[in-house]
Amino acid sequence: MQNQIASPDRAASGIPEHKAAASYGPGPNAILRLLDPALDSVFSRPTRLGVDSAWYGHLPFAAWTVSALRPALLVELGTHAGVSYSGFCEAVIASGLPTRCFAVDGWTGDEHAGFYDDSVLTDLRAFHDTRYGTFSRLLQMRFDEALSLFADGSIDLLHIDGRHHFEDVAHDYRSWLPKLSPRAIVLFHDTNVRERDFGVWRFWAEVSTSSPSFEFLHGHGLGVLAPGSAPPAAFDALFGLDANPAATARLRDRFALLGERWEVEFQRTAETRDRQALVARAEVAAALDSELGRLRADMAKQASDADEGRWSLHTLQAQHDRLRDDLARSKADRHQLALQAAKLEQTALAADRERIWNAEMLETALRDAAAAQQAERDAGLVRQDAFERLAEAESAARSDTWGQERARLQRELDARELEVAALRADLAVMQASSSWRLTRPGRIVVALLRGAADARSIQASAPDGYPIITRHDAATDLKPDAVADAPDQPDIGTTAQPEPILPVSTEAHSTGADVSPPVPAEDAADTWHRPWRPIRRVLFVAGEPGTPGSVYRTRRNAAACAAAGYETETVDIFDVNPDNLAAADLVVLWRSVYSGHVQSMIQLAHDAGTRIAFDVDDLIVKPSLAVIEIIDGIRTTFVTEAEGRSYFQGMQRTLTSCDVCLTTTEELALPIGELHPIVHVLPNIFDDTTALASRYAVRLRAEQAGDGRVRLGYAGGTRTHQKDMAAIAGALARVLQQRPDTLLVLFRDGSSGEGLVLIEEFPDLMPFADRVEWRDMVPLADLPAELARFDISLCPLELGNPFCEAKSELKYFESALAGVCLVASPTGPFQRAVQDGITGFLAATPDEWEQVLLRLIDDPERRARTARAAYHHVLWQFGPRRQMELWSQLLDGLNGGVAGARASELALYRGEYRARALPEVPDSDTLYSYDALGEARVTVGLTSYNYEAHIGEALDSVLAQTIDAIDMVVVDDGSSDGSVALLLDWAERHRMRFNRLLILRTRVNAGLGGARNVVFDQAETPWIMVLDSDNRLAPEACARLLQALDAEPAAAFAYPRIRQFGTSETLMGDAEFDPSHLASGNYIDAMAMVAKWAWAAAGGYYVRRDAMGWEDFSLWCRLVELGQFGVAVPDELADYRVHAGSMVNAITEQDDNKRLMVDFVEDRHPWLRLRMRATRKRR
Repeated sequence: MQNQIASPDRAASGIPEHKAAASYGPGPNAILRLLDPALDSVFSRPTRLGVDSAWYGHLPFAAWTVSALRPALLVELGTHAGVSYSGFCEAVIASGLPTRCFAVDGWTGDEHAGFYDDSVLTDLRAFHDTRYGTFSRLLQMRFDEALSLFADGSIDLLHIDGRHHFEDVAHDYRSWLPKLSPRAIVLFHDTNVRERDFGVWRFWAEVSTSSPSFEFLHGHGLGVLAPGSAPPAAFDALFGLDANPAATARLRDRFALLGERWEVEFQRTAETRDRQALVARAEVAAALDSELGRLRADMAKQASDADEGRWSLHTLQAQHDRLRDDLARSKADRHQLALQAAKLEQTALAADRERIWNAEMLETALRDAAAAQQAERDAGLVRQDAFERLAEAESAARSDTWGQERARLQRELDARELEVAALRADLAVMQASSSWRLTRPGRIVVALLRGAADARSIQASAPDGYPIITRHDAATDLKPDAVADAPDQPDIGTTAQPEPILPVSTEAHSTGADVSPPVPAEDAADTWHRPWRPIRRVLFVAGEPGTPGSVYRTRRNAAACAAAGYETETVDIFDVNPDNLAAADLVVLWRSVYSGHVQSMIQLAHDAGTRIAFDVDDLIVKPSLAVIEIIDGIRTTFVTEAEGRSYFQGMQRTLTSCDVCLTTTEELALPIGELHPIVHVLPNIFDDTTALASRYAVRLRAEQAGDGRVRLGYAGGTRTHQKDMAAIAGALARVLQQRPDTLLVLFRDGSSGEGLVLIEEFPDLMPFADRVEWRDMVPLADLPAELARFDISLCPLELGNPFCEAKSELKYFESALAGVCLVASPTGPFQRAVQDGITGFLAATPDEWEQVLLRLIDDPERRARTARAAYHHVLWQFGPRRQMELWSQLLDGLNGGVAGARASELALYRGEYRARALPEVPDSDTLYSYDALGEARVTVGLTSYNYEAHIGEALDSVLAQTIDAIDMVVVDDGSSDGSVALLLDWAERHRMRFNRLLILRTRVNAGLGGARNVVFDQAETPWIMVLDSDNRLAPEACARLLQALDAEPAAAFAYPRIRQFGTSETLMGDAEFDPSHLASGNYIDAMAMVAKWAWAAAGGYYVRRDAMGWEDFSLWCRLVELGQFGVAVPDELADYRVHAGSMVNAITEQDDNKRLMVDFVEDRHPWLRLRMRATRKRR
């Protein structure tokens, strides 16, 4: 019996009354109709209960549809928790059908269903696999990806329940329409939802008029459509109800009542689950209350213990104070003892001198007496004897008296030394105690703050082991025997206390003058004559640690300096110590306010022959600018002008005390040059980590469906930009008014919720407060993901303000990396960085801002083209490789001598050292795209033009590469053979081998250079392996070349040895890299691994169809002109096909082309002296 729906309206159905009574009346067997097997599906019980869904009300009809249609193939687009799909599968089992079922969903959610994690799919798989796994599959992929899995005309039942925008439903239906069989039924859910931006109802209104259809209104609405040429007969009665409103209403009501049973069941289950959850939470709360009580008791006990501890601490502090006083007294006693010892020593010396004098006098007297005695021998021997006895008595008396006094003083000195030894023992015990060790960091910090680290020599503060940089008075270096001759020097044993080497004056801090305190004359003289150490090691010191600026100016510059071959260390200013100062040949102080600590660092470095460079990235060295009229941030950050001037004065004094100044822009270099004669510009840059994170964010956004809104983003990092925003507030308000789908994205403090832009200060913007999308501030590492959400990045600056005019190009290169077009105010740095209308847009007046923004909002293709050009520009101009070159140039110059002169010459030759040009990238269309959103380091870039016969071997050689993660970009340059079909089939079969796979086709035949530029433009890896479609790579080619580049991280490219095959077996590329070798002709094949930054720096491959063939040769020459180099890998890693139909033979070596090509390349590179000017075909 075929399941058909009969009309329940007797009068309207045309059935005679008496027959209607027999058919519909309450006869004795009427109730048995409920046992009709045809109704079993309608009354079946669902198995997928307990999960949230709006589909429960349609399960009875879904079951009837399966049993009536008996589909061979059933597909559901949009499954979520699986309530509808499980209903279909249960009906297949109940009806005993051989139906094959497929559910297609990404299982990530959307803005209508909400976003969710993997747990939804995990739960559904656990339910699904054991019940329906024999005939059903869950396909986790996008709807469009699944299309290729189903043959045209094969699907009998299609349920569409994906994204609910009008465009999405229309796209899903039209994409899958060819897959439907002639008897297919299509179900559309949510046809009766008209809130938010649901658009299913609009599409249903269009499509339901063109094919047989029926709509249920309950459960958010369900549309039933038969679009095929042979609608199933079982649905004729259903579709025929359109002419009978009463019957339509009754049928809708009955299916609604049947479905309501399961909605109520779900609600009951949910309520039970909620009650159980409430009970569980109540139990948890009770346990927490109990735990809280216990904790409070513990806290009370701890408070009591703390009181006792505080008392004990008080006692210990008192003991410590007493001990400190005792120590002070012991030091005073020691000083007195030393003084007494010195006096005793002086007394002893005086006694010795007196004794010697007495002895000499006695000897003289004795000689005189002897002479007198001899002369008066006869006068009286008695008198002579008496004189001798008297002299001996007097000498004995003197000797006894001096010995007794010396013995007494010696005994007193011994007693004092015993007392000192005892005090030293007590001091050693105290310094070995735990309290002394625990308070050591505090003592060091106090010592530093008091200037104890300011030094000319280094001592160890035994016994802690902490080095203290101290300055000793000259008296401490006097030898003991010089004391008596220098009575005005300090007493022996007195050590001068550590003090700043130069006094830190505060007089200038009270004024706004832009005049730095003078450097002492002796220091100026020392600077002139001081022999500087050759620079091999550089210490970068962050004066404001933990800020984004410390990353830009210390860590990234240190990395660039290290890449240039120098040893580097990066420390916060508080962590500078004698060891890293002594090891450094150059110290770079970033944003370091002058202090005793900074003063001593500079003096110590200078004493050691180490130069100091001061790095500053804002105009914060002129105190006269620290006024609210110029720096509005003083007002919004609650800093006084006096505090600002003091801060600027401290920066200025550090600047004038250093030997070299570094800064970020020419606009900063000019005012700094008024204070210091030596200023070098080193721009702010990005690093490789930021570039990778930014491009990943670009890829991620490309894989996500947009919401139709255009976002204007302003990524201000501090609340100091009110005046900048004021310049464009009116223009933004007019733009928001004219474009209702546009949002303004601003940032706020995540903890306080306060915006970094105070929009209440802009009355024009207040009516659009609901169109401001607030985002929480993020760490610098997470900024790329936020920037990639923008469609247009805003960089307004107050023109004419010297502080704003000197701002660096940060927002330009960070927006470019994130694939976002920038609009900026035309300050000097941005005028030099942005090519207006090409790599970004400049707007000076509110009208210009309004016009530019409206034009970009309406032209997404132009936004994308501009952002792409900006990305190519910044890869070199603000990348780490150019910065490495600038550091090498700077440090070679500072080292002086011949190398310094050569570095200066190179700097003058290079000038601004910019990229040669922007790469010319022809327009192309994406034919195939797959991105697993992983990370690869290399992209194989293959270009093809009518090489159907050979391209398969090239593709398979890429497939065989030994590295795990690899990307591939294939560009067909307008082939007329079967290449494109072959490529698409190959990509579909092998996409899972790749992390990312793109097939593109140029809109017009662009030639070899243009096609290769498309490859590099679309690649999202640091390295690109170039491959022509008639050549092959060895399996280990990519891995081996990457290994060689890892060993030479500064290299721009690496090239292998290449073996010709076909009509020749010549070995190519077997010469080491030598720029002079290129002067006579090319010896490096295009099959090389090239850095994307190098391609951008060189301006890409040239694009000229009348001079094709030497695009790679010209690229190598451009890189040589930039001072870059390549690495030769001595392994055969590629095969070069030699055949009559190759481009070399068919185009390059034709007479006319060869002549034009030689002239063109020589004109681009005048230093070439080419030998091979005549045509030379490869056989």
